[in-house]
Amino acid sequence: QVTRVAKALRTSRTVALTGTPLENRLLDLWSIMDFLNPGLLGSAEEFTARYEGPRGQRGLAARISPLILRRTKDAVAPELPPRTEEILHVEMTPGQRLVYDRELLRARELLHTRGPIEMLAALTRLRQVCCDPALLPGPLPAEAGSAKLEALVEMLSELAEEGHFSLVFSQFTSMLDRIRVALDQAGLPHLTLT
Repeated sequence: QVTRVAKALRTSRTVALTGTPLENRLLDLWSIMDFLNPGLLGSAEEFTARYEGPRGQRGLAARISPLILRRTKDAVAPELPPRTEEILHVEMTPGQRLVYDRELLRARELLHTRGPIEMLAALTRLRQVCCDPALLPGPLPAEAGSAKLEALVEMLSELAEEGHFSLVFSQFTSMLDRIRVALDQAGLPHLTLT
């Protein structure tokens, strides 16, 4: 509905400001470009057929580069310090590992019998187990637990004690729900934005 309304607007010029469409679904980029320049990239079906895969995406990048202005953090806010990354490896709990291995076996079976959509769904389920097995529907072993959630609460507690604020992202809103409950139990004040 939003797309139909936006495309019904009649203007002499259109500009789209967006976050990171190139890191999301490819069709999100098509939708934005189709709003700006209807027909430039063909129909959604033609676009998908032509530009799916790495080779097609290189051609797409060349086609749309004159129409995109990308700004880096350095250009927008040079006063900000460079990003610091710390990779924290967290071992799964034994129960979590059991659920992961079960889902991995299921994913391997799908690899031989199903198409790419089912395979992507299986990969998503594996990622969910890594966050918290409780994100999956159905019964779980009582001892499944979430090592990642435990490590997160511990880290956030330490940062709060030092007077720091934290911003936590998750692709899964259901994980944000789990985090909220864990923070409440730990007595850590928080706000959630989904």
